[in-house]
Amino acid sequence: MHQYIDTDVIIEETEYQMTTYTAIFSHSEGWIVGHMRELPGAIVQERTIEEARESLKEVIALILEARAAQYLCSILSFQREQYAAMV
Repeated sequence: MHQYIDTDVIIEETEYQMTTYTAIFSHSEGWIVGHMRELPGAIVQERTIEEARESLKEVIALILEARAAQYLCSILSFQREQYAAMV
């Protein structure tokens, strides 16, 4: 596997904030492998760097959506426990 063939900055913009991520791409046996330094688990494999870049954008959105859902579930669980302790 070759070392870095490209690095790129991907910006995820929401209503409340704008976050910059560093995409790191490498080349292996005809595939472009991309990952995000700031988001462990955000790894893609595509045939072109453009496809890998687009896939990483999708992965960022999915990871952030899953984290938000997990956070909301933990808040609701905490509130239920607090309510149960009061009753």
